[in-house]
Amino acid sequence: MGKIRRYCTALTRYRKSKGFGIHSPFAFHFVLNVLREKSAYYAYADIAERRNEARRMKRLLKVRKPRMISEKSARMMFRIANYFNPKMILQLGTNFGVSAYSTLRVSSDSRMWLASSQAEPEIALVLLQNQADRISVSGSCGEAVDDYITAVGDGKRYVVVNRVTEAEAVSVERWLVSLAETEAVVVVRNLQHDEVVARLWRALLSRLTYGMAFTNGKMGVAVIEKKLPRQTFSLWF
Repeated sequence: MGKIRRYCTALTRYRKSKGFGIHSPFAFHFVLNVLREKSAYYAYADIAERRNEARRMKRLLKVRKPRMISEKSARMMFRIANYFNPKMILQLGTNFGVSAYSTLRVSSDSRMWLASSQAEPEIALVLLQNQADRISVSGSCGEAVDDYITAVGDGKRYVVVNRVTEAEAVSVERWLVSLAETEAVVVVRNLQHDEVVARLWRALLSRLTYGMAFTNGKMGVAVIEKKLPRQTFSLWF
């Protein structure tokens, strides 16, 4: 969603974000009590500390790009994972390890299959060192997807799309849209700044025949469940 469109739809998104016009009990609860939850969670202080540690290393190493996930977005990654409580997580790409840390912080029983595309791998390695025994790192998205599918079997998928290279975009899109016929949760970040992941998000939405999607133009969450009717909510969160 471009900046002009975001401004033009601001009032509508704001009203929907307050629950106005949302008739689905699930969507109403998810928007108000997950995406827009204002209460403090036990893990927030730890997430902030880890993010600050990554920022210090980023400055020390004089790394300018890409941007680090905001504390607000890191908290949201935690809340979404906390709501669904996935045991097996696939994350495609990471910049500095903050989003992966926030997602894994929910449960010590969770495991992550991570396609490594770190902007600064040294930072991610330090940040995730205490969770290393729960992370399987692959050098490509294809390898990570294959290993994850083998592990999760017929279970519900929980997928985080953070960064995908142009070279892998076609194969990732082919697999991602196949999730439209299953039951899964897909969280897509960097929609505003990364055209590849924005394209993947649009492709997934175009294939959904059931389930709900929530987006603020920067992040998208697709809850693909057969019991949910097909709806997309453009929100302010």
